[in-house]
Amino acid sequence: MLKSHSIAGLLLAAALLIQGCGAQPGRSLVTFHRNGEAPPLSNAENDGWYALYPGNGLNPLDSVYLHRDDKFGFETADSRTVGVYVKNHQTNKIPLSGVLTTEYIWKYQGAEK
Repeated sequence: MLKSHSIAGLLLAAALLIQGCGAQPGRSLVTFHRNGEAPPLSNAENDGWYALYPGNGLNPLDSVYLHRDDKFGFETADSRTVGVYVKNHQTNKIPLSGVLTTEYIWKYQGAEK
């Protein structure tokens, strides 16, 4: 039999999984839905921190300081989609490997970390 604190812990874990991106800090900018097409790369509108989150997680896969007009988003090649940011003319790719993750979201975190 489960004790009341075990049940409370399970309920809290379930609530966090259900909340997903609502519990993640920042403003959602670009979302990739698994089994969909990758949206075109976006230009950073502001200098600041941009983070790539799995839709069902609270921790970012990566976080990077981008300058206005740096590019970020998603790219598909060889049937695999990756998170991407282009900074100082260098393309950086982030694997999207979550087995249960159905979407990934780039969020603007602000100018200060």
